[in-house]
Amino acid sequence: MRSVSGSSTDDAPADVRLSVSRPLRALAALLLVAYLGLLAVATLSPQPSMASDVVARVADVLTAVGVPADLVVPGRVEAVLNTAMVVPATLLASVVWPRPGWRDWTAAGFVVSLGVEVVQAIWLPARSAQAVDVVTNTAGAFLGALVGALVARGPRRSREVGSRRTARKGGIPIENREPPPHQ
Repeated sequence: MRSVSGSSTDDAPADVRLSVSRPLRALAALLLVAYLGLLAVATLSPQPSMASDVVARVADVLTAVGVPADLVVPGRVEAVLNTAMVVPATLLASVVWPRPGWRDWTAAGFVVSLGVEVVQAIWLPARSAQAVDVVTNTAGAFLGALVGALVARGPRRSREVGSRRTARKGGIPIENREPPPHQ
């Protein structure tokens, strides 16, 4: 079997065999580059006003649509937004490069988030570096990577022999397999 990139996937685990077309992967790559640029501007701008404005506007919208005021506290809104802002990055990266698994993309999200917070702490004195941002960004990286892995994998199909479901290895009906020896 050949993957979308043209390399053989026979040696690859089944969960990294691609079902995403080449044009869709190319589109995901373009969107990823654009989105990473936006993230860089949002997280590395010297003044925190853009981030503060977004939190305030989202809080206003939530209050306007009837979300109880005690749930719409700036800290909660900021935590949810920090989680949500990383989801598209790892989702798109997982589609463009499916071979690294969701664990790898989650770890990469953690490392990048930690790096951003260190840069904010050392070189951007007007910004506030916070450990909670690393946690929420990592949660967003996990969610995006998980969804991206599911998208890259595509739908799973079960093999049938007659009306019996079969095991993946060798097509042996599940009920006819011998149990592993006990030790």
